[in-house]
Formats: sequence, C-alpha cells, structure tokens
Amino acid sequence: GGMTVTVVFELTRNEGTYTFEVDGLTGSFTVETPEPEPEPPRPAEFVISDLTLDPSEIEPGETVQISAKIANIGETTGTHTIELKIDGNTFETETVTLPGGSEQRLAYTISSEEEGTHTVNIDGLSESFTVTEEPPFWTSPGFVTGIFVVIFAAAALIYLLWKGKFPTIYTPPANTP
Repeated sequence: GGMTVTVVFELTRNEGTYTFEVDGLTGSFTVETPEPEPEPPRPAEFVISDLTLDPSEIEPGETVQISAKIANIGETTGTHTIELKIDGNTFETETVTLPGGSEQRLAYTISSEEEGTHTVNIDGLSESFTVTEEPPFWTSPGFVTGIFVVIFAAAALIYLLWKGKFPTIYTPPANTP
C-alpha cells in the first residue's frame, strides 16, 4: 500500500507561485498577500471656524449678530455641545448633531447695555465688540449749528431793539380824550 509522510518546512517567499520536489515528488504552492483589513471610519471630530460679529461697535441696547461655522471633519455622525461665552460667562449652550463631512452655520443675537469692549468666545475662537457711550445730544453737529443760529438771531434782535431800529409791529392806540 501507499505510505503517507508529512513533511513540514518553513520558508519566506515573495508573492508568486513556486514548485518544489521531495523524494522525486513535485508540487507547487502560491504565496499571496492578504487583503488589508479596511480602515475603520474616522470618528466624528468638530471644528469651529469663521467667527464674525456684526457690527463690531454698538450703542447700549443695540444688537450684535454672531455667526460661526461648525464642521464635522470625521467620517461618522457625531454630536457636539457648543458653548457661547460673553466675557468668560456662558451665555448659551447648543447641541449640534452632524453627519461626517458636513457643516452647519451657527447664528446668535446678543445685546449689551454695559459700555466697554466685550469678548465673544465659541469653543476657543474669540472676537470682540465694543459698546460705546451714546453721545449726548448737544454734541451732534446739527444741534451746535442750531444753537449758534439762535444765539446770533437773539443778539441781532437785542442790538436792533437797543438801537431803536427794529420796526414796530404793534402800536397801541393813543389815549384820546
């Protein structure tokens, strides 16, 4: 009968087909590189950009429009909580869910009565706006011009009355007996 012999050998070869011979018997084998495991999708990763404030200067009580873009640069859907801070204090929080590779615009409206420069921060991005003191009405150019016209007219009227050259508008009737 036939005899079976197990032959074990170990060798390192590049890809390809090889033949071998053992005790006059021949055979072949093929070396293949296995397909690599597919890379798992990158997890969600959020980036905030394009923070803008409009306008950057207001008077007390006026509003500022805040705009920014949030993008998920990962490959899977994810959720991110955005924290809008004004001068270091949390003003608003918002949770955003975005599929991988997508983006969304963020928009907020704020106002302030407190004069000075204020810092807006969204996830580490910062911009500033200024609340300026409302100028007093007497500093407006039209008001100053109006005051000069009134003063000049009053001075001219007083001068004319003092010199007696101002025409009489009303003359009371003379007492007649």
